[in-house]
Amino acid sequence: MLTGCAASPTAEAPPAPAPPRPAAPSPSPGAVPEGLTPLPSSQQVVSAFRMGRQDPFGTLVPAMVPGATTTGATAGAAATPPAFLEDFRVTGVIASGGQSEAVVTYKQLSGSLRQGDRGGRTTDLLPSGWSVASVDVANGSLILQSGSRRVKVEL
Repeated sequence: MLTGCAASPTAEAPPAPAPPRPAAPSPSPGAVPEGLTPLPSSQQVVSAFRMGRQDPFGTLVPAMVPGATTTGATAGAAATPPAFLEDFRVTGVIASGGQSEAVVTYKQLSGSLRQGDRGGRTTDLLPSGWSVASVDVANGSLILQSGSRRVKVEL
């Protein structure tokens, strides 16, 4: 017994495809689609940054890295931040596998520091004589030490 498929001679032609729908109107330039936040204008971005000094003729105060504080044995040592902090930035902190690390940049170098790292010996990310006393991931800070002097540098 053989069976097969064939179209019956009375079959109708397939229906014609539906005409294409008209395209949705494109939003006008500058219009923000619903649910999205518009970006600030270039003028708003520029005006958000303060530049210059409030009093250009005022006395100069030693520059302190934002978030850096010092503690030391003497008041004079505590008042003046170390000079290398001008080129030193903490850009992040990481806690992984029980280890805490601070991601830093120093001059043109970038990398991570752990507790116990010593400048000039185990890393080039610190000047000679300075070491990492601790990395505080919860507060986003790094404590550096040189002798009895300690410096806290925050994100």
